[in-house]
Amino acid sequence: MIKRLFPKERKSSRLDPIALQKGLANLRESGRFSRIDDRKIMAGEENSDDVYFLLHVTERPSLSLDTSISFSTDQLFMLETELEESNFLSSMLKLNTSLGLGLFWGRQTIFNNKLIWPTMFGKPVRFSLTAPTIVYDDQLHRPTPRRIVRSEVSFGFEWNVTSFLTPYLKYRLFLKQAEKFDAQNIPKPSFSEQLKSLDGLIPTLQAAGSVRGVLRPGLWYINLDNPYNPRFGIDMNWWTEFSGGPFVGTPPYVNLGTQNRFFIPLGPLTFAFQLNFMRAFIKPSTENWEDLRDSSSMDNLGGDRSVRGYGEGTIGITELDSPTGEYAGYFSNAANFEIRFPLSPKGNLGSFSGAVFVDQGMLLPCDSLFSCMPGKSLRTIISKQGFGLSVGAALRYALPVGPISVDYGISPITGNGRLHFLLRLARTVWKVSWPLTNSKAARTRLPASTEASA
Repeated sequence: MIKRLFPKERKSSRLDPIALQKGLANLRESGRFSRIDDRKIMAGEENSDDVYFLLHVTERPSLSLDTSISFSTDQLFMLETELEESNFLSSMLKLNTSLGLGLFWGRQTIFNNKLIWPTMFGKPVRFSLTAPTIVYDDQLHRPTPRRIVRSEVSFGFEWNVTSFLTPYLKYRLFLKQAEKFDAQNIPKPSFSEQLKSLDGLIPTLQAAGSVRGVLRPGLWYINLDNPYNPRFGIDMNWWTEFSGGPFVGTPPYVNLGTQNRFFIPLGPLTFAFQLNFMRAFIKPSTENWEDLRDSSSMDNLGGDRSVRGYGEGTIGITELDSPTGEYAGYFSNAANFEIRFPLSPKGNLGSFSGAVFVDQGMLLPCDSLFSCMPGKSLRTIISKQGFGLSVGAALRYALPVGPISVDYGISPITGNGRLHFLLRLARTVWKVSWPLTNSKAARTRLPASTEASA
């Protein structure tokens, strides 16, 4: 594994001084070692031009078990456990297996198994294979009640051109099963039914399934000072989703999308902007919209971290009663603006902060390339819930083990308000190196050492 991180000349196995420095940089960037020290150039054998480069490295624990529990207004409860091996088969492959249960009160259950090759052939190219992913999604609280089970296989490539710029290519192939219900006659599964299906993890829906494949090439630019709670930086993602034809699925569609986040500090304040735009090309209809919503990035708006003065999935017009042209489809945009400010200094018990925000969202069917909801006024679009606007305030408490937030948004259009609560507590409960070594052996020799011939 260590030898693979040191570049070599193509026609020989020699390591020159520049290659040694690159190799050391690759060792640090791999994240596999907690210490890299005691570098020495040692004399070689008699009558030989070779010298020996001695390097001592201390390997990080590679096998870890993490658990978390979360609650949100829209998804309710989720208990998640994640087992990760970051040096699978001693080859720097990463294996990640996670299980999330809705605790019989939550609305989603997920099983995911993912294999990651972080550096292919010494190049900054990352390959990931996910097989399988099983998602049970209970959407009985939405305006169109239903249950969904999605079984998925996917793979992807990411190329780190620079430390900020990453082109990527992903493909997903999944089987979707869905049951729809009338809003006035929503079933309530018994506890025994939930237990038999492991809260939806074991697919029990009798509905016929449909297979859909989605190819997604994209470009990601991210430069943030803190990925979890940034105060300064840019995070932009542009993508195109193709489905149908050679990629599998009927009817075919194309979805163009961009997600942009900007963070600007001004004294103790942080101005946070988020702008999302998507344009899908498919004939507008109820069936086509359901298929597009379940397979692409496009969805109805409203709810936690969206337009917060509305319930989840309540914003969006999906049917069009006028004739459609060649470039018909859907247009979606969402915008969020927050002013964040600290309410207490950072300490060992976390930090307390507040925010005021404005949210906007719109989802409309289009009859041509540049015409959406033809002949309809903004008042009509608002009355049909195609456009939403909310303002509000939030309190956030960032604990060392996870965030707690309370957001309240009210719509100046409808006059209705909604409270959003989010709690997520995570903890690493087990971390160990593999293969196991006892404490005596660890004291009598270095945890990991290698000699590379230079």
